[in-house]
Amino acid sequence: QFSDELFVPRTYRDLPQAIEDSGCELLAICSPPIAHVDAIRAGLAAGKYVVCEKPLATSLKALDALASEFGDKIERLSTVFQLRYAPGLAGMIAAAENPERFGPFLAGEFRRRDQHPSRKTGGSARWWGDWKVAGGGAAMTQFIHEMDLALRIFGQPESVVARMSTIIPEIESEDVFSATVRFQSGAIVSFVCFLVAQDYAFEINLFGDRGSLHFPANVRSTDGAWMKGARQAMEMDRSTQVRRRAPRLMEKVIRKGFRVLGRYRQPKVGTEASRHAPYYRAVLDAIDAGRPLPGALAEGRAAVELCLGAYLAAVQEREISFPLEASSPVYDGMSAALY
Repeated sequence: QFSDELFVPRTYRDLPQAIEDSGCELLAICSPPIAHVDAIRAGLAAGKYVVCEKPLATSLKALDALASEFGDKIERLSTVFQLRYAPGLAGMIAAAENPERFGPFLAGEFRRRDQHPSRKTGGSARWWGDWKVAGGGAAMTQFIHEMDLALRIFGQPESVVARMSTIIPEIESEDVFSATVRFQSGAIVSFVCFLVAQDYAFEINLFGDRGSLHFPANVRSTDGAWMKGARQAMEMDRSTQVRRRAPRLMEKVIRKGFRVLGRYRQPKVGTEASRHAPYYRAVLDAIDAGRPLPGALAEGRAAVELCLGAYLAAVQEREISFPLEASSPVYDGMSAALY
């Protein structure tokens, strides 16, 4: 149905055959999480570059098996963490990499609220929140972006305490999640994700010894001169952080008309039409330069490990230390039974 609507000339039910017939150079995996590992394996085995939506896999066991199986080829694999490249957020990561200018970050807050995916229209309602298919809910499939950002900014985690619950009964996994993580640097970072809201909000607050950085765009400090320089260095722009509006009714009617007439209408869009554009540019730049792809397996694994550690802390109601060992109850992923 998707292919018919968007005039995709060929479709397949066998991924290796699709890879071979298409002659593709890069495979983009956008399936539900349960299918990620098999698709990654098919792409790497065929010698392709592979980008995979988060989470890279729902278990550490599967990721460790991939690393062992493909060795150097694993450098062709990238996790789609597009928020790293968003205006403002990229500046926060750069600030963490430049402690001489911004000073060390001592604490942080990462917050997200959104509507419940199972109550939205679209494909996600059919699989979202199923432990076996999605590997998790609010944390694993949504908030893992914030976890990746925290890891980029604060470094290695030391331990986590967490709570989670399922408020809306259509799903198995959690739709409300909170955690507090202690990092090896000594920083304390809080995570909160509510998917039972009627609107959308995304907020990050980083607190350092010289000032604080905030998303959406803001910098605060008692040192005015430092604050001015920090704002310029962050290159924050509110206009780039507003969600794109939904298509208007007339636009939908026109699109439908072109489909009925069997004609493809090329949309007039710029290179930044998608928030994923900067991420894909980074991937293509790495390919051109012969470098490992960004968002490598180790980085995708780190975010999954942090998420699974938080899950374990919540179900066992105790502090969990990192790294997680192969003997951990969640090394092979979370399950409905464990929840």
